[in-house]
Amino acid sequence: MSQNLQLKFAEKLSILNDRGSGILVRIYNIKK
Repeated sequence: MSQNLQLKFAEKLSILNDRGSGILVRIYNIKK
């Protein structure tokens, strides 16, 4: 894994931690 991919992955993880509930609600609404 390149450093660039690791950084992007880490950023996505932190965003998921910060906005996890909002993203889950959005996915739930899309699947409705």
